[in-house]
Amino acid sequence: MGQRNSSHPSGKHYSVAEKKEIIQFAETNGVPATAEKYQMSKTSIYGWIKAYQEKGDAGLEDGRQNNSGNSAQIPDWKRKKVLEVKETDPGFGPSQIRGQLRREGVTISIKTIRKILQEAGYELPKRHQPKKEYIRFEASRPLELAQIDICEFFIHKLKVFLVLLLDDFSRFLLNFCLLEQCNMALIEQMVRDAIKRYGKMEQLVSDRGFVFHGWRGINAFERFLESEDVYHIHTSPYHPQTIGKIEAVNKNIQKELIRQVEFVSVADAREKITDWIWRYNYHRVHQGLDGLCVPADRFHGWLPEIERGMAKMVENGIDLCSRQINLFNISLNNGKIELTIMGRKVYIQESPHC
Repeated sequence: MGQRNSSHPSGKHYSVAEKKEIIQFAETNGVPATAEKYQMSKTSIYGWIKAYQEKGDAGLEDGRQNNSGNSAQIPDWKRKKVLEVKETDPGFGPSQIRGQLRREGVTISIKTIRKILQEAGYELPKRHQPKKEYIRFEASRPLELAQIDICEFFIHKLKVFLVLLLDDFSRFLLNFCLLEQCNMALIEQMVRDAIKRYGKMEQLVSDRGFVFHGWRGINAFERFLESEDVYHIHTSPYHPQTIGKIEAVNKNIQKELIRQVEFVSVADAREKITDWIWRYNYHRVHQGLDGLCVPADRFHGWLPEIERGMAKMVENGIDLCSRQINLFNISLNNGKIELTIMGRKVYIQESPHC
């Protein structure tokens, strides 16, 4: 992260002694309380703590004093970290790599990441002009709203249809199906399976494609949602940004998997898509979630745990990978033993005496 944190956002610059005083206060009272007391960002304090742990007093010196014409040599460990993430997630850009590394307790600036990637031979896209601003909507809780969409691609000469179902609030992928034909019954079953596993969404938004919308009255999919008591919303014509979140996922899976891998068969494609979705849900950070959280954190309600874990990770040197999250719960509910694993409820047995 360099020494950018040596100054307060208001422009105040701190001496090494002042920074050490703030670090000592943080060690006793915690970073959030320290940020409030000194009216500064938690990111700056975390950066000072890390720099002090790695380099002592020298790490707290104002980096601008050492800014000569030549940039400093990038340490090998930074190159290794950046390239490991890039190899694991080839579709990641510099900002996504930075977010993934921060989740693991490593902070490297976007400028440094770009330089590492360029020196390694990766072609980086040029910065785009600012996009037109839209009023963006986001659901307020899991399963309040889901999005569904279809993308088409070829496996050799066979045209297939990938249907994805996404939770709007968390960006968590609830389910998918890969079809050789747009079979309405199989799409309905995919949605049913998601409801059975995670619970029923209150609303489902889709485009006006023939699968999801009947131009001459209600079609089979709309009747199915009506029977499930799920309110169906169609996008406005010529306004695809209404389902922008699911379309963004469609673009990512095409860029990172479908265009990168030659599938042997439909079964092979299903297996690799399953693996990609698992990584998307539980491993890779999401730019729409502050660049530090994965969709599962939001969907399963793990955000408070993530915040506590990251604070401990920086303050005490605890790697985020070692954090423990309660994924398993068992309880007795109306005479039934209720087992919850990863948000999915399963009833093991029913007591004959209740």
